[in-house]
Amino acid sequence: MAELRLPELNKVVLSGRLTRDPDRRYAQDGTAITSLPLAFHRRYRTREGTTAEHTWYVTVMCYQHLAEVCAQFLRT
Repeated sequence: MAELRLPELNKVVLSGRLTRDPDRRYAQDGTAITSLPLAFHRRYRTREGTTAEHTWYVTVMCYQHLAEVCAQFLRT
């Protein structure tokens, strides 16, 4: 039986709106860290036929070179 191999890279695509400008800071070892607050909004119809809305808030953390790029180019 062949051995099952799992991928070594997980990929997630997040599509939302920034709630404020990214916050860049540096760790003690000099590593750049940027936090991106995102909001996701969903509007849907319930089983009863009424319209419902829900908003999720997520904070995304970026490190090293990606943190520098996000802090430089992303703005609200």
